[in-house]
Amino acid sequence: MSEMRWDALLAEAASAIQADGDRDVLDEAAGILAAERARCDLPSRLARSQRVAVQVLGGGTVVGDVIVAGREVAVLDGGDGSEHVLRIAAIAWVEGLAPALGDVPGPAVPAITWSACLRRAAADTVDVWLLDGHVLRGRIESVGLDHVDLTLTTGEVRSLSGSAISRLRRLRTDASRRTHVSGSTSG
Repeated sequence: MSEMRWDALLAEAASAIQADGDRDVLDEAAGILAAERARCDLPSRLARSQRVAVQVLGGGTVVGDVIVAGREVAVLDGGDGSEHVLRIAAIAWVEGLAPALGDVPGPAVPAITWSACLRRAAADTVDVWLLDGHVLRGRIESVGLDHVDLTLTTGEVRSLSGSAISRLRRLRTDASRRTHVSGSTSG
């Protein structure tokens, strides 16, 4: 009987050692996962995503397919002949993002800028959302270092602070459909 007691004690000790080892492995895996997630930023996850819903400060919710996402800007295809150009800094939340793992291979985040996107939209009619919720429709005449000159549909020209713009919707014409904001060509 004492031999069985020793066997039981040894089995219990082995089980406790195994449980401690398992706990250590799980803790290490959780630490690695947390480190991987900490390396993954919003533009990288957007670049790997397909269809998303994005809440933009002062600009409502936009649903669309991700065309391109960079450090400063994300461009979504609205599916209705429009492109939505969103400032990354003005994004409140996103639904439908790709997984938050830093080691998941994905496209490199391109170096597109907010100013470059505004310049590419200059020939088209745009709706511009400001951070305060105002929406203006017109045509971008020029893009300066920190401002945009917008000719409204009434003919009035307004100079807008670039940092006050949260998003714009580019209403694509036949000419602009050939060159997306991302620079790719279609049809």
